[in-house]
Amino acid sequence: MLSDLSLYAELLYTQHVYSSNKIIRDQDVDFYGKMSSVQIPLLIRYSFPTNKIRPFVNAGGIFSYNFNIEDNLYQATIEQNMVEIDDVIQTSLIRQVMIGYSIGGGVAFQLRPRNWVSLEIHYNGTYAMNSSQSMDFSEIQVTTGISF
Repeated sequence: MLSDLSLYAELLYTQHVYSSNKIIRDQDVDFYGKMSSVQIPLLIRYSFPTNKIRPFVNAGGIFSYNFNIEDNLYQATIEQNMVEIDDVIQTSLIRQVMIGYSIGGGVAFQLRPRNWVSLEIHYNGTYAMNSSQSMDFSEIQVTTGISF
């Protein structure tokens, strides 16, 4: 007898580029970063019991391994309409290993008895382990799939 509750895992490869700017009093702080990631979400999925169209929800944890990390933090001082660029701050804000959570849902459409097409959306939040001086990430992922 099949259950509507299942364990669901994926292996995802992503690339990200970040750019941000903030002015704090007389300081202009700029951040630029890029990285590649391998993410492994492990989710519990509940599929609503219908025949041809199966909506589902899922939630669980996510592990992220970041590599090819390049990030720089630039700081400039603004005085009397003059900008003086300071040195690049060499502290890396992106950590290699991060953990977090993933929640989402979607719908699967049955084409044939063993063939399905799916569309789903996830919200992921990942955090650095043992570090308060690092970036946390949140993202929305839209995924399509075909099972055969």
